[in-house]
Amino acid sequence: RTATGGYRAACTFDGEDSVVLFELTPELSEWAPAGEIGLPSADIDVTLSLSNPEQLVITMGDGSMIKRDLTGKHQTKQMTDPTSSPSKFHGGCCMGGNKIAQLSSGMGMLPKLHLSHSH
Repeated sequence: RTATGGYRAACTFDGEDSVVLFELTPELSEWAPAGEIGLPSADIDVTLSLSNPEQLVITMGDGSMIKRDLTGKHQTKQMTDPTSSPSKFHGGCCMGGNKIAQLSSGMGMLPKLHLSHSH
């Protein structure tokens, strides 16, 4: 939920190398495009999390995470580097401060929740 009482959403589309942002404000009765953020490639698995209305967290399948400021006031921040783990990462989120949580799983393994600090 935004400070003005609206809502913000982020999504990707198959074969596209960007994240599309949408916004719903109290004045509008339908979702409207609000921007686009480029991704490194169209063939990577990503999950998206709005940690607050002004920050988008992008988690790649290799475990790397990027926090993107949507107001343009702060630069994009690399939160974690790719991992050499055989696990596939399914998502991540900010937990306040520089704490992050990530969910991963591997072949024949139970899902695992990773709690750590970003750099």
